[in-house]
Amino acid sequence: MKRPGLSALLVLAVAGIGVMIVLVASLVTSAGPEIPVRLNPDERDPLVRVAGKEITRFHLKLARQHADLRGGYKMPDFGLIREMLERAAGEEILRKYGRALTPQDIAAERTRMERESRDRETQRKVIHLLDQYPGMFDMFVVRPALVGNRLRDLQMHDRKIQKEAFEKAEEGLKEALRDSDYFRRMKQEIPERYLRVDSRVAPGPPNGPPQPPEMIEQHRKAVMDWANEHLSRVPPGEIRPEPLDMGGALLVIRMLERDDTKVVYEQVAFPKIAFDPWLEAQLKEIKSEVVDPAIRGELKQGLKDSPYGRWLFRD
Repeated sequence: MKRPGLSALLVLAVAGIGVMIVLVASLVTSAGPEIPVRLNPDERDPLVRVAGKEITRFHLKLARQHADLRGGYKMPDFGLIREMLERAAGEEILRKYGRALTPQDIAAERTRMERESRDRETQRKVIHLLDQYPGMFDMFVVRPALVGNRLRDLQMHDRKIQKEAFEKAEEGLKEALRDSDYFRRMKQEIPERYLRVDSRVAPGPPNGPPQPPEMIEQHRKAVMDWANEHLSRVPPGEIRPEPLDMGGALLVIRMLERDDTKVVYEQVAFPKIAFDPWLEAQLKEIKSEVVDPAIRGELKQGLKDSPYGRWLFRD
């Protein structure tokens, strides 16, 4: 005798199992990609040496996994190695100038990064991946950011590196204080380094169409805010008592007009050494070697237009 009730229960059970499988599969899919398989940290055969330190096969494989987790553009191996070269060379330059990273710097920067991250899910996966290997989160995430920022700050503001620009700006300031005709002469002799700024006149072609009122107001506010920050103690007709360091150049400035509604000043700029030629000169002093012959051709082709390529293959 057939038992339809039992058959129906079996059908429902099988269907329920199918639904659970679908649900589990969808949960796994929605959770994102699996964390990459664990690598062998002992795979230390060197690819490149920088100042005696090695970028190894393990580092390259881990860099690939890290890049996959970050998503976006899939960087070729020479690009991944370039990122590691930038960090390694940058740390060597900072050490040379007495600005080496400290454990306290690294710990503080990691804390800041974790606190301020805008993509918590990706951050969680990256931490889970890299913290399997002691020091690798710092190497791939924390130290590159610190090195890049500190290196540019060093190059831009160090008086020894920018000695010529500082000396010329200080001599220009002395001349401006002695000679009331200084700014007019500079405007004629080196017009590319002279600038007159008027908060009432938004930048644009002299004979171009009138600027929209909102652009004029944005310009006025920006100039007034900047002058309040950097020229607050400079009355009309006076020269700022020291050159103003604005990163890429030092400025000698004279205030022309100033009240609660407007500010007009003129300046002469003394450009600093640009970052890229300075970096290339620094790289020449750092010993480097491409050890792995299999990676040599890819690096030579991929980095041929880069200062890092010219550094690695300068012979």
